Formats: sequence, structure tokens, C-alpha cells
Amino acid sequence: VTGITLSPSQLEYGRERLKRQGLSDRARLQLIDYRDMTGQFDAIASIGLTEHIGAKNYPGYFSFIRSRLKPGARMLNHCITRSDTQERTQTLNGFINRYIFPDGELVPVGKIIDAMEDEGFEVVTARSGEEAIQIFERERPGVILLDIWMPGMDGLELLKRLKWISPDCQVIMISGHATISTAMAAVKL
Repeated sequence: VTGITLSPSQLEYGRERLKRQGLSDRARLQLIDYRDMTGQFDAIASIGLTEHIGAKNYPGYFSFIRSRLKPGARMLNHCITRSDTQERTQTLNGFINRYIFPDGELVPVGKIIDAMEDEGFEVVTARSGEEAIQIFERERPGVILLDIWMPGMDGLELLKRLKWISPDCQVIMISGHATISTAMAAVKL
């Protein structure tokens, strides 16, 4: 496992966590720009980077990521999107731009899907828990990325249903809004 970051403090924190968990020999963390990575990988997870790339740079970004994947490999792209397709994608004086990530660009999820598909990725996404169950039953993906907050059915309920359908399914739960009790409930499933 290789992890990369541009943040020295994040690198130090990650290395310390690996050391405390006795996993330093199983993962390597580097201070490097993703564009400077060489080699090919079985899988790539991009967490929270797409907002900083900018929509106009998506073709080059996803093309580069694709060039670093071995044949048959998978990419996980996790980012913040927005549902409103009418507003501008960037508000220079808005709260998110001023305090969360300056110069970040939140776009509708469809724009990211289109950019990924244009670069040859097969994108599978569900807009609700019910749709996720239908996709799971049809496709049986190797890994499911699941948010706690979802329209309709919440992520914990969906996790219960997925585990009932297939007790051995691999699920990664994420959320920027979860609590310790929510995380514990997910782990127990």
C-alpha cells in the first residue's frame, strides 16, 4: 500500500498511526504530488482531491490516473459534490471557498461521471439505498463505498440489508457527519 500527500503534518500523522498500529511494514507514505507518481497500481483511491483539481482539469487528471492503473484495476473517487446544476461551481467569497478549501470547485456528480467515462472508466453509482441494492444484486461488486447519509434509506439501514443479502460483502463506510455511536453501530454489522 502506498499513500501520498502534499501535507507534511498529514504525512507525519499517518506514519505515526501506522507505527502505533504495527503496520509500518505494510504501507508506505510519501510526500509527493500525484502527478509525480510512477509505476502502475492494482487500485487507486482518490479521497478529497477532485474538489481541488477543477472541472477544466478533469480530462488530464482522470487520464493520468487511468495511466497508473494496471489492466483490470479499479479506482475509487470520493469527493464532495453538489446537487444544484444551475449555480456556478465556484463562489469566490462563499463559506466553503473561504474556510474549507480555497479555490475548490464543487460540481454536480454527473459532470465528474461524464469526465471519468470519457477517460474510459466504468462508473457505478447509486442515488439512493434502494437503487444501491438493485445494483448490488445485479453486479455483486468486490467493494462498496457507502455514506452514512443518503436520500431515503440511511447508510446503516443499507449496510444491514447488504449484509443480509451477502454476509461477506466488503463495505467501506464514510461520512463527514457520523458520530462515534454511528461508527460503532456500523462496525457491529
